Amino acid sequence: MMTKKLLITVSLVQFLVFQYQVFGQDDCVPKSVQNIEILSNTTLVWKLDASEACDVTNFIIDIVGEKKYNYNITNSFLDVSFLGICGIWNFTIIPISSEVSGSAATLETYVPLPTDADLSLGFVSYSQPEGNLVMEWDLKNRTLGDCSVRYRLTINDTARNTTQEMYLKDTFFTFNDTFPCTIYSIVLRAVNMAHPRIEGRSSTTMKYRPGDQGPGLQIPPTLKVINAQTTSFNLTVGLDGYNNVCPLKALFVDGGSYFNKTVSLLGLEAIESANVQIDSLLPNKMYYFNVSIQNSKGWSMPGQFAVQTLDLTSCD
Repeated sequence: MMTKKLLITVSLVQFLVFQYQVFGQDDCVPKSVQNIEILSNTTLVWKLDASEACDVTNFIIDIVGEKKYNYNITNSFLDVSFLGICGIWNFTIIPISSEVSGSAATLETYVPLPTDADLSLGFVSYSQPEGNLVMEWDLKNRTLGDCSVRYRLTINDTARNTTQEMYLKDTFFTFNDTFPCTIYSIVLRAVNMAHPRIEGRSSTTMKYRPGDQGPGLQIPPTLKVINAQTTSFNLTVGLDGYNNVCPLKALFVDGGSYFNKTVSLLGLEAIESANVQIDSLLPNKMYYFNVSIQNSKGWSMPGQFAVQTLDLTSCD
């Protein structure tokens, strides 16, 4: 009797294990997939949850955007290179275990540019409204869109030996902070941000000299040092220096009927100051005078100054 009961118990346990294996898996609901992304080779990939207990057999893929696509696959990847580049797409992935659908996971993104995308520039144009240089451009293949294209603009200031480099999303750039009479070397390239090392051919290097087209006059000279004597004074004025590298010509001191003097500045480049000596003055007298700087663009506005010579009794 005991043997019969034992056999019945063992059979019941085996039956329950069989039921769990068969019907338990049939009722297993998969968890949402993780880490959905599109690789740079335009392959959609994802991973099962690390704690997934169900036997996932296949995946339902719904793609919605400009068009709709539906796939039932066994792999955990899908080539989506057929989709429109730069269009926004919704990718919904549902794991399946023994015909039981799991929780859906969705990714909204665009398809990046492929490695062989033509990044040639179709045109580059320049204009100068209000004296500022405006640069505009576009890709030769305008169907690519701009979702993963950036433009690397390199600007070299030859006078100061400095280089600026920037990545732009827009297809235009305005040069606001330029120095007159400075040659700028400008190079533009399109960059595939899905593959940052891949760049299109550079545009023709452009040389731009703002002072040739717009104002390039020096600022009015500023007072740096003035040293008065009884019958003379020595004046040092501040100039634009490296803010204005237009070739200098002369410094002019206008003291009206009392004195006038021109000092040549030819051959001097980007200097910060200039010096002038005025002699043959009367002692203990106030003099008012203007100082102007001439460069290749013309005369600056005058700087206004005053000086009083010393009394004869102060000469000691």
